[in-house]
Amino acid sequence: MCQGSLDLRSLKNVNAAMKPLNTVISCIAVYWRADSAKVEPEILHLSAAPTKESSFGVGASDGCAVCFVGQLRKFSETAEGLRDKLLTSLAADGVRVDAFAAAEEGGPYSIGAFAEHGIKLRKYTWRKHQADAEIEQDFRSKIADKPGALGFYQTLKGSWMSPMFGNFGNAMRFYGLERDCVDMIKEAEREDQKQYTYVVRTRPDLLWTVPHPALSLHSLNRLWVLEGESWLGINGRHMVGDRSMVLTLYDRLRVLEAFDPVVRGMTSKSPNDEGFLEAIAEKHGALLGKIEGFGYLPENPAWATTAWRLKIKIPVYQTEVDRAMHASEKWKQKFVWKRVSEERIQLAQGQL
Repeated sequence: MCQGSLDLRSLKNVNAAMKPLNTVISCIAVYWRADSAKVEPEILHLSAAPTKESSFGVGASDGCAVCFVGQLRKFSETAEGLRDKLLTSLAADGVRVDAFAAAEEGGPYSIGAFAEHGIKLRKYTWRKHQADAEIEQDFRSKIADKPGALGFYQTLKGSWMSPMFGNFGNAMRFYGLERDCVDMIKEAEREDQKQYTYVVRTRPDLLWTVPHPALSLHSLNRLWVLEGESWLGINGRHMVGDRSMVLTLYDRLRVLEAFDPVVRGMTSKSPNDEGFLEAIAEKHGALLGKIEGFGYLPENPAWATTAWRLKIKIPVYQTEVDRAMHASEKWKQKFVWKRVSEERIQLAQGQL
């Protein structure tokens, strides 16, 4: 039986939360709420005293790596939410949260923008925005010894191979950034001589309307993504999951360069990066969980000339915005995060 409740707003520090939190997360369903009050940047690397690991796989000594992937579009609008609603909320379990960034040049921002907004990065890469032809030339050299690979990639048109071979989009750009994430996280693990338990892959241009659900709600046997906008596959713009599975899924560039068998299975998938991610997830037997949508991509700035939504003249994905605004209204009405089933986390009323 679940007994008692926990509202992290009433706690003075995260360590004080651990004793009642252990009781709550041992229940079949869990609920959580925290206000997004600003904190000093140091909390992003807070470690609590070791405790017994919970049934959901989160203990105070476990770590979570969060990697921001992509250009810093509208960063002045999104940065506060990244700090207060994402990173601070994930740390509310007493879990050490390390932030990484695999970012690309563009617009008025530099990698220093993270520090300017109180976000401490453990490691980062800052890449130039490569020209389409440069990306394709690079890739051709990597697959030159793979018989049949070039012809296959040229023939199977779609944004999953963009911007190469006449396909519009940025897939190859962020595949490279995702590989940076994988490499940086593994390097940090070698330095610490231990692995993270959770990895979160997300974007620096996501605007969060409410605090992120606590890690204790995310069972490690599923990959957790935002509901909606699946585009006939798995939309991985924000994903929470087991370290090994997330790093496997986001090593997509190596899969392409190796002309892995999963690539040839793309003939039966949607030829976009969502379909590609789904194909890799199916190969590894990954199960999905859905989180009620509470974040969205704001309108792209004019300087982001390779952005997909500028090409198709859709400023925002309106259903995504509406969903996030609805979550915001529920939060104002004191709804709390609950894992209502094995595969769904949502904002729901009251206590269990």
